[in-house]
Amino acid sequence: MEDTGAYGERLRQTFKVARAPSLVARTLKNARIAVTEIRCDKTHTGLSEPIPVEDAFLMTVQLRDVRAHDMFLDGKQIKTAFLAAGTASFYDLRSSPMANSISSFNHISFYVPRAALTAITEKEGRQSVDAFHHNPGVGVQDEVMHNLVKAMLPAFR
Repeated sequence: MEDTGAYGERLRQTFKVARAPSLVARTLKNARIAVTEIRCDKTHTGLSEPIPVEDAFLMTVQLRDVRAHDMFLDGKQIKTAFLAAGTASFYDLRSSPMANSISSFNHISFYVPRAALTAITEKEGRQSVDAFHHNPGVGVQDEVMHNLVKAMLPAFR
C-alpha cells in the first residue's frame, strides 16, 4: 500500500531535499500519523511543490531560525515573518500550502489526519476540531514543542 499523506517521501519530494526521515504510527480507528524531519542547508531553493489537498493538518516546529520565506495558501501569498527556532506553525492541508524557501531551514513536521484528531476528541469527550485560527507564515513560539522535537532528533539519526 502506497503512503499518500504529507510525510516521509511525499514531504521529501515537496521540499526537494535528499532525505526526509520519518516515524509513522497508527492511532485510534487505524488512522496514520507521522513525524518527519525536513532539513535544507541551501538558501534560495525556490518554491516547494504544493502539498496535495487532503483532510489533515501539518504542524511544523522550527529547529533553527528561518530568516526569510514566502508562504502561499490556496495559491494566495500570506503574511510571513522571521521564524525563530522553536516556532510552531499549523497548516490545514485543505489549503494546499506552498513555501518559497529563501533561507535554509530545518523543521520537524507532525502529520495528523482529521480522522485521527476526531477519534481522539471523541474518545476524550471533546468537541471536534475543524480549524486552527493561526497564521502559519508567522507561527507561534512554543518552547514545549521545541524541546519535544529536540528530544526526538536521535530517533531520526
